[in-house]
Amino acid sequence: MRLRSRSTAAAVAFSTVLVASPALTAAPAHADGPCGAGYSRVGVYAVPASGTRVGTLEVYWNATAKKNCALMYNAFSPGTFTYTQVSIGRYPGAYADDEHGPFGYYAGPVYVYAPVDCINVRGGITGPNGYVERVLQRVHCG
Repeated sequence: MRLRSRSTAAAVAFSTVLVASPALTAAPAHADGPCGAGYSRVGVYAVPASGTRVGTLEVYWNATAKKNCALMYNAFSPGTFTYTQVSIGRYPGAYADDEHGPFGYYAGPVYVYAPVDCINVRGGITGPNGYVERVLQRVHCG
């Protein structure tokens, strides 16, 4: 999933073929999202919470698997390798899954099994004024 530029280029090429060839049909409604099949987006959060947005934290839920998933997107300089972090865990408790490092487009996905629990989720990125993050605790309770 970290080879976003190749998949984006392929998607653009494919969509160009779709527009140019009316005989082709669009992707099925059940196409996989960034977390995989069966996940629905349940939250979108600007990072930081106020001021100029440099990132976007997204949270997803899969009712069948009883898992949450999170990704942290680079909204400041997409395509530029920037220190980006995303973490997720059950509340209360430590983060169960974390990904961080220099990413061009996004960090994640990270997952946590939380069948009836609330979750903690954190997303951070280095922007023009240094590192900023958004921390959400006890959210998306099952």
